[in-house]
Amino acid sequence: MKRKLIAALTILTMILCSASYVLATDDKSIDKNDLQANDPQAIEEQIAQEKDFYLWQIDALIDSGYTYDEISKMTIEEVDKILTKDLNEEELARYNAAKEPGVKAIAATAPAGYTRVAIVPDGGGTDEYFHPSVNTTDSTIAGIVADAKLGCKKIFDTTYNYPSITYANYLSGEWGEDPGRENWCHEGIDIAHKVYTTAAAYSPRGNGVVTLSSTSGKYVNIWFPSLGVTMNFQHLNDIDGTGALLEGEPVDLMQFLGRQNTTDAHVHVQTCTHYKCTQVHSGRELNYECVKPYAYIK
Repeated sequence: MKRKLIAALTILTMILCSASYVLATDDKSIDKNDLQANDPQAIEEQIAQEKDFYLWQIDALIDSGYTYDEISKMTIEEVDKILTKDLNEEELARYNAAKEPGVKAIAATAPAGYTRVAIVPDGGGTDEYFHPSVNTTDSTIAGIVADAKLGCKKIFDTTYNYPSITYANYLSGEWGEDPGRENWCHEGIDIAHKVYTTAAAYSPRGNGVVTLSSTSGKYVNIWFPSLGVTMNFQHLNDIDGTGALLEGEPVDLMQFLGRQNTTDAHVHVQTCTHYKCTQVHSGRELNYECVKPYAYIK
């Protein structure tokens, strides 16, 4: 009797193991995290097919700081709201025209001298173009993203890694490219904390002085005389609440600047060599007025 029971249990175990194997091998789903690491272009095409998005919309969402996983959960209404909120009337018209029935793809011609990068690591997208002055190429992109990561971790004072934080989505000197953004060149770098949506942001350098602080508390310019650069931080909350970011006030290393706001869901950092700069360079033109920020923020 005991032998029969053991034999029956053995057979049952074999059946269950076989069933598990069949289910596993029949599972056609694709792990987006694994796929994006190995073939980001494939994951973009998969999302486009599953969600009926244009590939250029996915590219624009990546530039806006969203991960593949976040994009795969969006509705078209959410996509349109995100991608049109910063467009002026003329840019909005170009965006809507690109969505007209029968329009299969929009491929703007890259500005003269801009360099193509096939794949930007850590979810930064595919086929991205960069202003010639930033020396961002297939051979330099890995080092640039590594420096961007160090800067992101320092500014947020965090040990998190991608995708809990993002830093490669919209790099300095990157062309806007997509409908409505064809004439944009990004003046800085966008970093985001995905775990703490109101994460605190800190000054990556010391011995600075505030040259511009918005009354709305959303941006601040800090001149660092020893570096010869002005850093601009945007999309922050709580700047006015610190009581220490008034024009002319000193800024210490790792001083609290504000919190990542939930409207923009990222912090923009740009660096220029203009003496005590009081300007916010918009990035809404193809001229690049800033300098690469990576050496100053890491």
